[in-house]
Amino acid sequence: MPKNITQYDLLISCPCDIKDEIRAIEEVVSCFNIAYSTVLGLSIQAKHWSNSAYPESGGNSQSLLNKQFIQDCDAAVAVFWTRFGSPTDNHESGTEAEIELMIASGKQVFLYFSDVPIPPSKVEKEQYERVEAFKEKYKNKGVYWTFSNIDDFKQLLRAHLDQHFLSLKKVAEISNAKKPEFILSFIDAETGDPIPDKFKYRWPAGLLHRRELSERDIEEIIADKVTIDDVKAYNEKLPSIEIVEEFNSQQKLYENAQNNCWNMQIKISNSGKTVGRSVSIDIDLPDGILVYHDYDIKDISAPRSIPEMPKNPVIDAYNELHESRMMNHYQAFSKEFGWFEKHMNMMEELSLTTSFTGFHLDTNGISGRLIDTLISAKEYNYDLCGHSRLSMDIASLVHSREYISDTISLIFESRGCFAIDFEIMCEEYEEPLIGKYEIIVE
Repeated sequence: MPKNITQYDLLISCPCDIKDEIRAIEEVVSCFNIAYSTVLGLSIQAKHWSNSAYPESGGNSQSLLNKQFIQDCDAAVAVFWTRFGSPTDNHESGTEAEIELMIASGKQVFLYFSDVPIPPSKVEKEQYERVEAFKEKYKNKGVYWTFSNIDDFKQLLRAHLDQHFLSLKKVAEISNAKKPEFILSFIDAETGDPIPDKFKYRWPAGLLHRRELSERDIEEIIADKVTIDDVKAYNEKLPSIEIVEEFNSQQKLYENAQNNCWNMQIKISNSGKTVGRSVSIDIDLPDGILVYHDYDIKDISAPRSIPEMPKNPVIDAYNELHESRMMNHYQAFSKEFGWFEKHMNMMEELSLTTSFTGFHLDTNGISGRLIDTLISAKEYNYDLCGHSRLSMDIASLVHSREYISDTISLIFESRGCFAIDFEIMCEEYEEPLIGKYEIIVE
């Protein structure tokens, strides 16, 4: 079964006279991983130039090593014995450069000095004096340890790795244990089930289509039935654009409230191990979705009146011509097939139930546009207004408990993919919990 492992990279930094200690560090790291990788999901990877560097050109060796892996390490183990190392561009040795880089980055440095005995003949005086000078200098920068044999070094390093890395893990566990964990969900107000992420939109059918006529609408085929004066008279009787737009806005809201609405509740659960205090939830809805309280949405009604639309002389002329042509066309076959009676019944039903706008009809050389019809409308509450943000405040929410809001209603105004964003904040959080719920309206 896959497991989540937190891995830290540990830099091994030391001059060339340190060899046994490198093997000791790798051994201690291996034992640490065996003990804690499975139980705590905690692992350390030791990195040294001998196993982490690769050939590269374009800079001095120290800067290339820094770029390749050193600057990404989380901590370092540095060990000195008799040698300090070779100077770099900016420091007395590569090990000093790596230590300073880690300190400047605010990272942990485990610094050790070896007192393991060595024949004086093998000690370079100048190198050893630089080690001692660095030890004196480092007193003002941190704490270091000394050891007299490899076994002592292993014990020290293991204890120090445990203290540092296990404390990081433990602090995180304690911190998380003291925080509530919230889960927000949207549920159906009637069934209590989670609302689906797809909704079928029904287009409003009772909207007005306002269009002024012009001389170009009087085609030759109806020129004997409609004059320019008829067109002007029609345009003068049309309600204003503002009146039509206001009606359509109210009618669309009414129809959407009837056909494109979800009644739901907001459920927030605390699955953490402590109470959440002063819990605030902010839910932002995108353009295209409105939210209402259930007692408000009941007051949404249709416009109180329908703007009076004048009779369209162009449409009337086409209808008259169309009916005449259709009558002649179907009467020829009505006796044998009975098509005429069926067709007239169908046309009568269609005129009562269906509205068309800008539809072009071409039958037996006859062209025509059919006018809109409107559904009946009820009174409209002009003071009612939907919202695009919903805010909730809960004084406290005990762990292992949940809170369910009053019923609210989402009204979809159009088709599309909508993202509902939410934020949850409480006294125990430093940053809000941010989430998103997506709904496809198709």
